[in-house]
Amino acid sequence: MAGLSFSNSQIGLAHAMGHALGAVFKLPHGLCVGLYLASVVEFNSIGGADRYSRLNKIFPDEYREKSYI
Repeated sequence: MAGLSFSNSQIGLAHAMGHALGAVFKLPHGLCVGLYLASVVEFNSIGGADRYSRLNKIFPDEYREKSYI
C-alpha cells in the first residue's frame, strides 16, 4: 500500500532523496524527506498541474502554499 501511494502521489523523488541524505548524514528519515518535499512538489506541479489543482480543491486555503497553486 505504501508503495502504491508513493507512486500515485509523485512524491517518490523526495522519499528516495531522503533515504540517501539520511544514510550519508545519519539523520532521521522523516526530516530528510521533509527537507526535499517542497522542492519536489514544486517541480512535479509543472507537469502535474491538473492533479495539484484537484488536491487544492480538497484542502482549505490556510493549509495551501500559495506559490504552488
